[in-house]
Amino acid sequence: MWFLWALGASFCAAMLAECNRKFQLDPRLLNAWRASFAAVMIAFAWPIMVWPDFSVNRHFYAIAGIDGVVTAIGMIMFLSLAARKTGRVSSMVMPVAAIG
Repeated sequence: MWFLWALGASFCAAMLAECNRKFQLDPRLLNAWRASFAAVMIAFAWPIMVWPDFSVNRHFYAIAGIDGVVTAIGMIMFLSLAARKTGRVSSMVMPVAAIG
């Protein structure tokens, strides 16, 4: 089941890289679209997800929040660099990100 979500995320990442290469849009706008697609995808998976108990695993939620912030900043920096270098960066990095 999770394979479908991973496959969908990989296709979204490839589409994002191609849009950035071709249209050179604002990196913050592209990151907002990426987050929107991720929110829709996780909304479909929400009913079958098992979340850790907050009182026992507070560190899980703290790390998840920090990871979200770092990922957002990293994607904005990456997309900005890819737009300046006309997509050469995204064509090298996005296939690796989709696999790993």
